[in-house]
This record gives sequence, structure tokens and C-alpha cells, in this order.
Amino acid sequence: MASNLKVLPVDDKASGASAASSDAVVRYLSGAPVNGRTPSSELEAPDADAIAPLRNGSMSNILAIGDPGFFASAPIVKKPGHPPPQLAPLAHPSAPHHPNHQRYHPAHPVSLKRGNTVQELLSGPSKATLLAKQNARIEKRSKPGKHSTLVRLAYFLDQYISTRRGQTISLACVGLAFTFVGGCVLKASQPSVHFSETIWQSWTFLGDAGSHTSLTEPGLRFLGVMTSLLGILYFSVIMGFVVDGIREKMDSLKKGKSRVAEDRHTLILGWTDKSVSLIRQICLANASEKGGVIVVLAEADKEELEAELESHLPREELRGSKVIFRTGTPLLSVDLVKVAAHRARSIIIMASSVGDPDRSDAALSGHIVAELRDIDNEPLVRLVGGNDVEILVSHDVIGRLVLMAARSPGLARVYSCLLGFEGNEFYFKEWPECTGVPFGGLCERFPDATPLGIKRKSGEVLIFPDFNTVVQAGDQIMVLAEDDDTYKACPPATIEIGNMPAPPPRADKRERILMCGWRRDIRDMIQLLDCLVSRGTELHMICEEPTHLRTKLLKESGLNVDKLRNLALVHHFGNTAIRRHVARLPLQSFTSMMILADQSRETDIMHSDSHSLASLLLIRDLQAKSSPAARALDWTEECKCISEILDPRTQRTISTSSTILRLSEFIQSNELISCILAMIAESRDVRVILDELLGSQGSYFEVESSMRYCVPTETVSFWQLAKRAMQHGEVLCGYQTRGDSEETVLNPSDKAAPRQWHNADMIVLRSKSDNVLGKPPASHAVQVEKAATDFERTAQSRLGKSSFVRHQMLEALVQEHEFATIDQVADADQKNLTRAMQSFVEITRRDSVIGVGSDVGMPVCEDDQVVVNAKAVRSLISIARALADTLEQSDGGGLGTRASSGEEPVTEFDMNTF
Repeated sequence: MASNLKVLPVDDKASGASAASSDAVVRYLSGAPVNGRTPSSELEAPDADAIAPLRNGSMSNILAIGDPGFFASAPIVKKPGHPPPQLAPLAHPSAPHHPNHQRYHPAHPVSLKRGNTVQELLSGPSKATLLAKQNARIEKRSKPGKHSTLVRLAYFLDQYISTRRGQTISLACVGLAFTFVGGCVLKASQPSVHFSETIWQSWTFLGDAGSHTSLTEPGLRFLGVMTSLLGILYFSVIMGFVVDGIREKMDSLKKGKSRVAEDRHTLILGWTDKSVSLIRQICLANASEKGGVIVVLAEADKEELEAELESHLPREELRGSKVIFRTGTPLLSVDLVKVAAHRARSIIIMASSVGDPDRSDAALSGHIVAELRDIDNEPLVRLVGGNDVEILVSHDVIGRLVLMAARSPGLARVYSCLLGFEGNEFYFKEWPECTGVPFGGLCERFPDATPLGIKRKSGEVLIFPDFNTVVQAGDQIMVLAEDDDTYKACPPATIEIGNMPAPPPRADKRERILMCGWRRDIRDMIQLLDCLVSRGTELHMICEEPTHLRTKLLKESGLNVDKLRNLALVHHFGNTAIRRHVARLPLQSFTSMMILADQSRETDIMHSDSHSLASLLLIRDLQAKSSPAARALDWTEECKCISEILDPRTQRTISTSSTILRLSEFIQSNELISCILAMIAESRDVRVILDELLGSQGSYFEVESSMRYCVPTETVSFWQLAKRAMQHGEVLCGYQTRGDSEETVLNPSDKAAPRQWHNADMIVLRSKSDNVLGKPPASHAVQVEKAATDFERTAQSRLGKSSFVRHQMLEALVQEHEFATIDQVADADQKNLTRAMQSFVEITRRDSVIGVGSDVGMPVCEDDQVVVNAKAVRSLISIARALADTLEQSDGGGLGTRASSGEEPVTEFDMNTF
């Protein structure tokens, strides 16, 4: 029997029990009777070495015993200053356990601390000690033990057979085992037959269930039947294995998991509502090459994507191109290798239209064409990709197109014809015969194309350069043509310009614009519109966003409404598809309208288009029924409207209704973005052109009346009009017809045919500064602004605010071309003001251009080649008129008198030179 006594050392400084207690414990442990009782028979005599310290009267050891009931009457150690502890009745180990009593377990060591009594010694371990021991036992049991060999073998077989390779090897081994065992059994039944022959018999029995019918002996027949049954079972398993493999391969092909073995293909990463339009444009671009290969990698199922493409794009519209779908994520390199991304000609990443745009734009990098939804994310991608990434901020581009189309009716149709691969496109090609020819002389050398710029040998692209810019050796000429093989350079044609009519005056009027809906890039649209409109223009915004939330969003986006120069915002709350909300608006006073695809509905493009059309029909109906006088107006002419459409199917439905087409112009944003992405994917040089045409700086298209270039009854050719447009600093690119048969023609085929243009508008390319001589440096703009400010401040201080003519007179002067003339100034008090005027003009003549702001309608003088900003012209006119009025009142002789003797004559300024 194992001993229940455990003696462990403790601190020697611990207080011991009394001598009597020590003797009682020692006598008990030694087997002697104490108080008439003897130790339990379960205890064995402990070692003498363990009891030796107790015989010396020391209780400074750890003691654990198995019979605690004996010491109930043992003396108790009383510590000075402490009352004796109350003893609880102790139960013998053999007594039944009571829930209120803690039974002592002999295996538990008990530590005798300072002040402990024998009762505490015998009462067993504390609750904390028992809990710690219990946790240790649980932890020990929770440790994984070793699995048996049989379990590990079964697990290995399960893992091995679950793989395709393991299944194949296992079936082969089972077949060989069946054949070998069958051969051995047949050999034992036929000792005279060679072992190789029995192996062959076993295989034939296994593979052919009827081969054992020729056997005559009952034993052999039984063996043949059993072997045939095993063969049936074995080959059934093989058949299931083959069928399962074929089915798995077919499912893999259906789900788009196989690898693509293509080169020089177009890779599209992601699938959005723009993808179908993008594929259509790429197919058009590849039509001249009898089709190409387009690979789409998306997370959706391959069958769903194929069904969606087939429902939107018939097979004949693919024009020989092959579209391959694969299921995967662009974030995994394994999936990118699967679609041969490293062998693709171009890669297009589609921005997800669901969720946060920052998360949607987070992982775009590499040699790609990337679509972003937020312009603030563009610098991040530029930082990662550098020059190897082409970025298109779709919301920003569409916002600019909507603004430009709203201010220039017909421009939406121009960009619809210009973008994409239907009709005319941009091409670059070197023509050695044009070396040394200025850009202004290229027009008559290309009868089947329209020159728009020059690409230098260094790679720099100049769009609409100075007409005197010479084509150098190695330069490529950028043209607008139907295809790269449909035009060529010819000897220059002789073109008679004829009598050029005086251009009609430009009206610099205040506008009231209605904007329906709230876009993500509303801040950029407001900033751009502030640069395009005249001072005092109002922008009325109506949407379902609360007014205080709009103000907060604009402020958080970095737009300070108080710093807008020309634009004033007016907020309205409501749903534009509800009549009572729209009826509160002053619809009769608006000069133009924009119906945008609200960001709250952009995830459901069909719902967004339905809401836009309902808003358009409701607004036009309220305008027509507002008043008897309003009913007589054609509101489609009085108030131009541009509506944003997302779904191509909506556009096709609208095109079949002439009534809806008359109510508004429509810009299909998703279709245009798809066209731009496809054009950039085909040629990276196109990105430079689109940045120029769609950006806030550079050149832009505009639709002008033909009366600017010819009288209604005049018969002239397109080439003649192109030459006249060059006199205005413009490039003529095409025309639009008016009336029932509206048609947009870019790069007309027969440019020399004369005709009348009274029912057409001209499509021209202009510069943002209306300047074909070059762009002014930034320092010059600051110089001019400072000069104009000093000019006005000096005039006010000399003449007084009451006599200083302000904006109302300036607008009338500009519109009526009443440019004042100062022959001479005689008053000595006006010298400083006159010298300020002189320095202002010197700056103008020295730098040729004043480029402050972006006002439209800057007067141009071809003789002096001076282009003056409208703000500067107005300041100059104001000062001149104020000076003239003052001198007339003071001298009585008006302008033309000379300075008195001894004074320096004042320089003569003719305002008509501007």
C-alpha cells in the first residue's frame, strides 16, 4: 500500500506547534496510541528521516496525513494576542460525506504556515489550492494524446484518396491486386498451368464477365464467377471515376476556371454596367482586323456574364471578336496569370459601382487603364503607377460634359459622335511632304481629314497649336479621319475666302440654371461652372438631400461658397418627379436645365433613368402650362435642357420617340465612359487628346451659328468656312443640321462642294483663352491682375466713386462695341492715371496676351495681335470714359486738347486697338 504521508520542507522561521502537539503527532505517526486511539490501518509507518524534525519539537515541516479525525482533541497552538480558533467537527474518512463538510484527501499536501493550528493542518487544502489542482487536471486531460496507428492510417488513406492523383493510383493498385490474387488462386487450383497463364486468366475474368463460361470444373467456375463479380465492381468504380472527372472538367469550363492561352488580347478586370458598352466599342475597334480577343475576369459566374452579354449584345455586333469570361478576383496573382495578364495588349480596370469609392479605388496599379470614381484618389494611383498607369475619373469627366453640353446646345451629340470607334477617330501619322508647312496651312492639304494638332518627335502632343507652328522632320500630324487608310496628304488646294461677315455681338448675360439631382462630384461641377458663367448667375439646386446636409458636404469637400466669383447658389428641397415639389420652382425664369443621375439611385440604372425621364416630362409640362404667355413660347428653345442617361437600353427607347427627343438633349454617361476607356486602351496618345478636350484647361469644342461665318443666302464650301474660322482663331471640324432631320457630321467627305448653310450650325475647336499665339506664363497673369487693380484704385481716388462708371455701363460698352478714344490729356493732375494706363498697355503689347480668368468673348485685333481679357478691357474702357467725362466738365473742350507749356505731352491711347 502506498504511503499517504508526504513531508515537504517549508520556511524554518515559521512558528511550530507546542511540544505536546509535537509529541502527539510523533507518537501517532510512529504507530503508538494517542488518547486511546491508534492510527488507521491504511497508513504505513513513515520514514524515520521524515519524522526526525518532529521528534526534536519542530513543526516547521509540511505535513499531510490520512486520518485527520484523531487530532480533534490535540492541543492547539495559541498565538499571543489572538483568540483560539473554533474547531469544527472533523469527519473520519470512512464516514459519509456531508455537503457542509470538506473531506480531507490524503494525497493533498498541506502547508503549515505561521499561526496554523493542528485543526487547520488537518482540515485539508484550501479552496484556492483545490481549484488550482482541478484546473491542472483539466489542462492535463485536454492535452491531445497520441492517436492510434489504425486511426492515423485511416486518416492518411482518406486524405490520399480525396485527391485526383490518389484516386488514380489507388484504382491501379486495386486492379493489380485483384489480378494478382486471382492469378495465385487459379494457380493453386491448376498446378500444371504456368503462373503467367493464370495471371492472364484472372485478368480476363476480371475484365470480361462471360469469359469463365468455358470452364467445366465446379471449383474453377466458382473462382471465375467471384473474379467476374469483383471485375464488375471494379470497373463500375472506374466508370464512376471517369464520369466524375469529365463532369468536373465540364463544370470547370462552365465556371470559367480554366487557363487562357492568348496573346495581345484586351483584358477587362471587373464587371459593371459599363462593361457591355465597352466591349461593343472594342469590337468596333477590332473590326478592321477581322476581330480580336477580349478576356473578362470578374467575380460573377461565367454563365451569368455570358447570358447578360448575349441579351445586350447580339452575336453579329461582335464583328468577329471573341469574348472569353473567367471567374476570379483581380487581387490574386493566380487569377491574373490564369487570364494571361502578362501577355495582354491592354488592361482595363472597371471601378465597382457599389460601395465606398475609396475602397473601390484602393487597389489600382500597374500598366493599366484604370477607371476611378473619385478625383481625390487620382494622386494616390499616380504615386503608385507613375507613367505606367492611365487614369480616367469617370464622374469628373461626365460632370464636365454635362456642363459644357448644357451651355452649348448640340454639344452632347458632338461628343457622342466623336468618342468611340464609330465614324471618325483620332489618328497620328508622319507625312514627310508636310515638313516645313505651318499648322495653319495643313487644312487644304488633307481633303479627307481634319488636322487638329502635331505630335513632336520627342512625344509631346500639341493640340490646336499656333497657326504659325511649323511641322518638323519626324513630327506626326494628328487628324480626325474615318480610318487610318482613308486619308493622305495632297498638294495644297486654292481656297477663296470671300467676303467675311462681321461677327454678331456676344451677349454677356446673367443666367439662371436649374440643376436637378446630386452627384458625387458636385463640388467640381460648381467650381467649373463658376469659371464659365457671367457674374450674377444663379444656380438653383433641387434634390432630396436636406439643405443643411448639402452645405456640410460642400464644406467638407473643400468648396467655400462665399468665394465663388460669378455664381450664387440657391437651394430647393424636393423630389423632381413629384409635381407639387417642382411647381414651387420659378420654371419660367430658367435659361437652362441639367437633370443629373442622382447618386442615391446610381446602383439601379433603370430606376435612375425612369426618374430622370419623369422629371423631364413633368418640368416641361409645368413650363407649358404655367401662364398664357408661356404657352406661346417654345420652351425647348427658350430653356435648353440636358439629361443624363445611364442605361443604353433607355437611349435606344428614347431614340424611337421624336417627342421626347425634342424636349431635351441626352448624354449617355456610361456609354461615353466606355468609349473613352476603349479609346485609351487602344492608343495611349488618345488620353492626351481627351485630357485637353474634356479638361478644365486647353482646347474645347463648341457649336456656333453659321451666321458667324457666312450670310444665310451665301453659297460657300466647307473649306471656305474653315478658312474664315481660322480668322477667328478656330478650327472648323464639322456641322450640325437643324430641323426634323438633325444630323451631326464631323470631317465632311466633300469639303469643296458649295452649299448654303442657313439651316446648320458649325462645330469648331477653340482654345480656352481664344488665343492661337500661345499661352501666357503664370507670372504674366499676376502682373496683369495687379495692373488692373491699381488702375481702378487710382481712378477712384482721382475721380471719385460717383463719377467712376461701373459694371452696368461696362456691359453696355462691351456689347455695343462703344470703345472710347482719348486723343490727349492736358490736365497735369491726371498724369499718374495716364501713366498707369500706359504701363497697362505696355504689358499687353510686350507679352501679346492677357490671360486673366476664363471669360468668353475677348475682343481680338489681328493687326496688333493683342488679345485682352474682358475684365481688363472693361476696366480700361471705364477709365477712358470716366476721364473723358471729367475732362469735358473741367476743360469744356473735351478730348483733344494739348498739355500746357512746360508739361510733358501725354501719350495718345486708342481703345479701338483692343
